[in-house]
Amino acid sequence: ISVLMSASSTSLPQTIFPNELVKRPYDILPLVFFLAAGYCSWSWFKINKTRLGLALLLSLIPQVTAQLHVAFGSIALFDNHFNIAHLFKIIAYCYVLVGALIDLVSVKDTVELQQKFRTGIDTAKEASAKLQAILNSIADAVITIDQYGKILAFNKTAVDIFGYKEQEVLGKNVKILMPNKYSIQH
Repeated sequence: ISVLMSASSTSLPQTIFPNELVKRPYDILPLVFFLAAGYCSWSWFKINKTRLGLALLLSLIPQVTAQLHVAFGSIALFDNHFNIAHLFKIIAYCYVLVGALIDLVSVKDTVELQQKFRTGIDTAKEASAKLQAILNSIADAVITIDQYGKILAFNKTAVDIFGYKEQEVLGKNVKILMPNKYSIQH
């Protein structure tokens, strides 16, 4: 409605004041909004540091500069200050575009790394299952321990010989399987 009224009006309010300090006072409000956005963006960026956040923060510099050119310098439509301000706006848009593209590429790389990690985990699980099958098929008791004496693997024959279930001994010291006179040495 306001656009229709403005388009059909014979007289529009004065928006440019060439002899005043603030040549275009209606452009002060967007300047205040950009400064407020800069403060909020900085607070958000300190918490959540992303490339897009940095690009948004950096894009506010040319946006504020553009508003300063228009509000304090431009005295006519399409004068030098007006054109310079629009060049700064284009630069600001480019900052955001580049930041978004860089963030998208880094997200893509992260997803690829996660897929490789999952593949590695699946391969390790398969290898572990094969190893456990081999250990269980051996006729002798096989017990694997680490450098601290903690039991890492316990095959089926070891379960039969010692009478402990695998879950009962995993992570415990190998001493529990020995008579006292030998367990003192471990």
